[in-house]
Amino acid sequence: MKKDSSTTPIRIVCDCSCRQDSESPSLNDCLSSTPPQLNKLTDILTRFRYGKYALTTDIEKAFLQIGLHEEDRDSTRFFWLRDPSNPKSELETYRFKVFLFGATCSPFILNASLLKHLSTVTSATVEILKRDLYVDNVLTSVNTEEAALNFFEKSRELMTNAGFNLRTWKSKSNQLSNEATKANVLDTDIETKILGMRWDAKSDILTFAKLNEDRIDIDDSQATKREILSKSSSIYDPLGILGPVTVRAKLLVQTLWKEGYDWDQVLPSNIVKSWYEILDDIRDVTVNTKIARHYFNDQNENESNEKITLHVFVDASQRTYGASAYLCKGNTSFFVIAKNRIAPLAKMTLPKLELMAAVIGARMAKNLTKNP
Repeated sequence: MKKDSSTTPIRIVCDCSCRQDSESPSLNDCLSSTPPQLNKLTDILTRFRYGKYALTTDIEKAFLQIGLHEEDRDSTRFFWLRDPSNPKSELETYRFKVFLFGATCSPFILNASLLKHLSTVTSATVEILKRDLYVDNVLTSVNTEEAALNFFEKSRELMTNAGFNLRTWKSKSNQLSNEATKANVLDTDIETKILGMRWDAKSDILTFAKLNEDRIDIDDSQATKREILSKSSSIYDPLGILGPVTVRAKLLVQTLWKEGYDWDQVLPSNIVKSWYEILDDIRDVTVNTKIARHYFNDQNENESNEKITLHVFVDASQRTYGASAYLCKGNTSFFVIAKNRIAPLAKMTLPKLELMAAVIGARMAKNLTKNP
């Protein structure tokens, strides 16, 4: 598999779901598919924006650092050319000695191995790693450069003891960047991918991944319910920043269900026109929307000692309902997260929809105060 990655542009991914014939099981059919215990994306991102100095890093080739028991290695045999430069050379049989990309159990094994290792040590660094680790990525933030350097040193030492190398470090902290450069683990990309979003550490700004034009553009002959649902679902906005625009796509999909259109039925011109208008707006907001990574980036110096309060607003209409949260400090407010839902097709009273919005707001407030 070829990826848009400066660290591992090419990697072997095994098709563990491949079957010899329709009656034979694949390797994945014989493996447990227990899901890993992952932290919530929204919790990690909201904490990532809290501290003055943000830090990102990931584990180098994480799956390949976990050994596979020798009695299980025969299940991972594969053919490879004796001479890779000659397509006609004889094939040789190899076995994986480590966990491989494509196996359904690999994410769980990686997660369990990391948690097991972290459980053997008690420290503030361990708690941060447990809280802000997502698969093989770590996103966190601290309030001082001293704390950033301490986390850099302690986390690298801790993970190295288990055979994991924390690489591609990125931070606005000049001191940490200098140390990462000395250790040859600095991320040199201008923008860093953070769980689907983009972060420019120099300006400390968050942006959205640009929509792939090949995936998003459709002509009239392809404007079907299946296509619209597929494209609208591909928009990644975990914090709800683009909600005022993306909610229109949800409403359009609801209309398609209400009108009873089949999955691959060509839609009428008025719906196609509405869809294109929504796409144009989505392109504009994903390209032009930029938000400060740090909540308090623009606060006045006189407000530095002000108390921080959390405010949650809820509202509803006959078509949608939702909630949004803000942090307030002094005379300044900072957007944190928003959630919206489409009202059910079954007619509901406005007071009941407002109560449903209040439930979202209450859950949002509880989650934010539980995960500071």
